[in-house]
Amino acid sequence: MRVVLRLEPTVRDVSSQESEVALSASLSTATALSAALDIPEEDDPATLVLHVSEYQVRHGEAAAQLDDAIEEADRLAHQAIASSYTYATDLYNEGQLEQASVAFERAELLLRGDLGPRHVLVLLSLAEIERAQGNTEAAVGWLDRALAMAPTHRGALEARIAFAQGNEEPSLAAALLERLVSRLETSGKKVEVFRAIADESLKAARNAIGQASVLMPGAVDLLERLRAVNEAAGMWDDAVSALVQLAECTSEPEQRAKLLVDAARLCSERARQAQRAVALYEAAIEDDPHVAGAFEAIESELVKVSDAEGLAAAYSRQIARLAATGDVSEQPEILRRLARIQSQALSDPVSAIATLERLLVLKPQDVSALLELAVLQEAADNHNQATQLLETVVALDPSRVDVFRSLFRLFTLARDADRSYCACSALVAVGEADLDEQLIFAQHRPETLPIAKATLNDETWQQLLPESHPSILDALAVAIEKVAFDAWYENETRTSLPPFGEKVNPQKTTVSAARCFTWAAQLLGLPEPDIYLQPAQTRIGMRILPKRKLSIELGHPVLSGWGMGDLAFLAAHHLTYARPGWRIIALLGSRDEVRSLIMAGMSVARPDIPGLAEIGSRSQEFAHQLEGRMSPEVRESLGSVVEQLMGGGATLDVFAWLRSVEETAGRAGLLASGNLTVAANVLAIAGASPGGQSAAERAKGLLAFCVSKQHAALRKWLGVAVGES
Repeated sequence: MRVVLRLEPTVRDVSSQESEVALSASLSTATALSAALDIPEEDDPATLVLHVSEYQVRHGEAAAQLDDAIEEADRLAHQAIASSYTYATDLYNEGQLEQASVAFERAELLLRGDLGPRHVLVLLSLAEIERAQGNTEAAVGWLDRALAMAPTHRGALEARIAFAQGNEEPSLAAALLERLVSRLETSGKKVEVFRAIADESLKAARNAIGQASVLMPGAVDLLERLRAVNEAAGMWDDAVSALVQLAECTSEPEQRAKLLVDAARLCSERARQAQRAVALYEAAIEDDPHVAGAFEAIESELVKVSDAEGLAAAYSRQIARLAATGDVSEQPEILRRLARIQSQALSDPVSAIATLERLLVLKPQDVSALLELAVLQEAADNHNQATQLLETVVALDPSRVDVFRSLFRLFTLARDADRSYCACSALVAVGEADLDEQLIFAQHRPETLPIAKATLNDETWQQLLPESHPSILDALAVAIEKVAFDAWYENETRTSLPPFGEKVNPQKTTVSAARCFTWAAQLLGLPEPDIYLQPAQTRIGMRILPKRKLSIELGHPVLSGWGMGDLAFLAAHHLTYARPGWRIIALLGSRDEVRSLIMAGMSVARPDIPGLAEIGSRSQEFAHQLEGRMSPEVRESLGSVVEQLMGGGATLDVFAWLRSVEETAGRAGLLASGNLTVAANVLAIAGASPGGQSAAERAKGLLAFCVSKQHAALRKWLGVAVGES
């Protein structure tokens, strides 16, 4: 029952005999009034309105007479409340929520004005019923009334916090959680609540910053705060979006690319969204193709999810971007990866071959790409292409035993017995031949000097030259050599020359070395040399004599202890220096002497060219010898070569020329002996070369030539190839 009192200020005393009802200031007096005034209880709550214009204060015994009546009224009130609460609880437990709600509301009416725990409990019960019926707003209303009476009531707080969290009211939830902490007993529970407070506070901050960003779109400070608070809250997707918005507000491409990379990394590592991460990395690369780590991250993401097609597409896009910028430094490696994906994961060897061919256009000497392409070409039955690729590999890296074995296999498939033999010869020379390869080598290696059907000419000599051979220095040397011979051998009866020993008749001699040098000269297309034997000469095995006519002196080291294969190599190697322009190398001996002579000839022909006016003292001596013997025709011819060399910006690299000539001599020796093992053994004891290369370096260079198509063509030209009748 609700009691409304309206009191007037008039007060008067009445005698104790007067029978009147005492009023209490407490609202619980409503029950007492109902009992005292004999007002029947109704099913529906009633309101008692009392308009009191005057009231009396009783004193003494008259006042005490009402105590029993008031106590009885209080007892009846408590009994009614308890009965209503019990009845309501039973209904609730039976699932009769509507009836329980009515009963609890009756109890709540009886408790109006009561701020104690009973009233709070009734309010919580009403809130629970409303929650169960889906009436969130009504439930929240009851809970708010309960918290108004008992702000730290644990049950009321927990229930209201749940509604605040469910209704996305993080600020309210955080405030209520702070109240709840004081009611918890253990540190562990308090820590959990503190974490919840932090989470709700972060949500509140996110909401506030988000709403501010809507009002001020593009505000960098707000976006940076939004990203930070999202990261702190573990809202990784939203943090990524904030970073993307920051990037969109940035006008500088490089800075925008970095922000997009940060967003992509966060998306991958925290949000676990691989596809979105890849898209962000791609966007970053569009802004800056060289942004650090972006493409590698794309590759990593796609590898993790085993997306071969996506990876191939990403490689293709990056290659196109780099090509558009003209950057070729990074393209080869990406092309290599693309080819491997196409070949291995996508089973598309045709595309892989095309990709590797693009790589080799950019990087022709990439051994790894050459090998991979050779494997693909062989698998596609393109044996000629595979062979050419492996020949290139051997030329770049003669130490690859596996390549020699692959070449042997390809030569065998092509039924090329001679090249198969040459591949076996290389494997035997490096000590890696298996039994079959050793047998093939043993079957076809020359035991005697082969009978050649042809000799080398100027055209075939070109196939002996290394690709890098500086032919322009040949032209210089030929012109200068002619004039030098005129100066040096104008009078060959000079007594200052020592005797050359016994001159042999090449047609009648039985000396193997002499016969071998004659044979080698014919094989190489050189004039038949005069051969002098010096058996007592123990220091020099062979040398080209300082005579206008090609003359060879053979000493004791060459005249004994050599097989025919060894002599064939020695003869062809040594006679190579009898080629036009190259004899000055054998005659002068040292690199410095050769360079001084060439500089002298150039300075005589064109003293007007800068750099040739002042030459060293040894060059001056040579120039003095050449000056009076250089005809105007030779001077003009030599001068044009000098101008071509110096005018084109080339340098006079005599050392490189000497190394190239030495390499050619080794090739000529191999061609004559037909045995790479013999060549390596002879070079090991033949002494230093004019080009300064060691015996091991020279032998290694012959490995590649042994299996080259040039060597095969020369053997076929001479008629010494395996299978030639």
